[in-house]
Amino acid sequence: MSDCIEWQGYRSAAGYGMKGSRASGKFKLQFVHRLEYEAHHGAIPDGLCVLHTCDNPPCYNINHLWLGTIADNNADKHQKGRGHWATGSKHGRSKLTETQVREIKVLLSMNQLTIVGIAKLYHVTNMAIHRIKNGTAWSWLA
Repeated sequence: MSDCIEWQGYRSAAGYGMKGSRASGKFKLQFVHRLEYEAHHGAIPDGLCVLHTCDNPPCYNINHLWLGTIADNNADKHQKGRGHWATGSKHGRSKLTETQVREIKVLLSMNQLTIVGIAKLYHVTNMAIHRIKNGTAWSWLA
C-alpha cells in the first residue's frame, strides 16, 4: 500500500481533514477525503460513506479510500479491533492489562485484601475492582 497523504490544514475533533468552501453564499466545511474521492470518481451515492483502508483519518490518498455503507464501516472497525467493540486492554479507556486482571481475580479469590486495598494497589477505582469481582467487567477473561 502506498503512503498516506495527510491533510495539514484544519482537522475535525476526530482527526479528519476539513476544507472550507462557499456554496450559495454560505460557508461550509467538508471532509477532505470525501472531496478527494468525488474529484476522482464523481458524486458519492446517497447512503454511502468514504472509508479508509489505512484507518488514518487525516489521510486523503485516493488509493486508501473506498465506498461502503455504515454497516461496512462498523464491520471494518470490528474486524480490526477498533471502536466500542474493543475489549480488555485494547479498549481506549482501559487502565488494566489482561495480566493485571488475572492477578486481581487471584487476589479476590484469596480474600486477603479488600476491594479498596486492591484498587489502591492497581491505581484504579474501587468500582473497577468491584465490577471485576461481580463479573460485570472482564467476565470473558479466565
